[in-house]
Amino acid sequence: MRRLRVFMGPVYVLYSVRSFYLTYLDLGPVSPWVCTLSFASATLACVGGVIFRPDNGLMLNVLFRWHTEHAQRKVIHRNCMILSGAISSLCLLYNLYNHFWARISY
Repeated sequence: MRRLRVFMGPVYVLYSVRSFYLTYLDLGPVSPWVCTLSFASATLACVGGVIFRPDNGLMLNVLFRWHTEHAQRKVIHRNCMILSGAISSLCLLYNLYNHFWARISY
């Protein structure tokens, strides 16, 4: 399972940024809270997936002069990614509802 997570981590970060791009710039007028949630999801994925990667302590030392233990980075990384995934799921469900269910009910 770990190998799958290591492989899919960067893909998920790119997916969340692309999802924000599609929601905010490409789809036209969308609900403001969906844009805000999509932005939050992309930001959390970038922060958790790039800055707070458990094997990336050097980046924090260089950028912020901030030393964190491996266990701290692991917890922050996990929380950012879980929250980002939950928010992305909410946005996906909202978009599916609006694009498919709303058309069927008319």
